[in-house]
Amino acid sequence: MMMIIEFTFLILTLTKMIGLVLVINAILGIIGIEYTFIKCASILNVDEKRDSQNEAFRRLDLAYWRRIYLYPGAMTLMLPRIILGISSIFTIFIGVM
Repeated sequence: MMMIIEFTFLILTLTKMIGLVLVINAILGIIGIEYTFIKCASILNVDEKRDSQNEAFRRLDLAYWRRIYLYPGAMTLMLPRIILGISSIFTIFIGVM
């Protein structure tokens, strides 16, 4: 009986930890997107004077740069992909040496 109670407690603890990790991942993803939008503010603003002088360099994709489109990917996939990419680069670097 005691073994079942300990196992149930372990499962509940793991579930809470996984939930906490997912919430932290979502919060850090949103912070990352907001930081990126702040840093790219000059690029994301439409400046007709600038765009009329350099027609070939006009940003045609500004309609797609909306926070609402980027939040789902940031909350679920951004940080694991960054961690996986950095660890892959590190592994390749170690393998080359």
